[in-house]
Amino acid sequence: MKYWTDFITKGKGPKEWNPTLIWCGRIAYYYLILMGLFILYLVQKQQTTVPFIYNNF
Repeated sequence: MKYWTDFITKGKGPKEWNPTLIWCGRIAYYYLILMGLFILYLVQKQQTTVPFIYNNF
């Protein structure tokens, strides 16, 4: 796990890796975290306003 955190925060991947590849991995990592938080936020928001979903039908 420490290798992955170092790879993402410091960009210390294997020597033969491209810097662009490291950046893509870093962006994908943060994107997944943000998407996960956003989905959790939406789910929590929907739990309080469940009748709103059924009003559309």
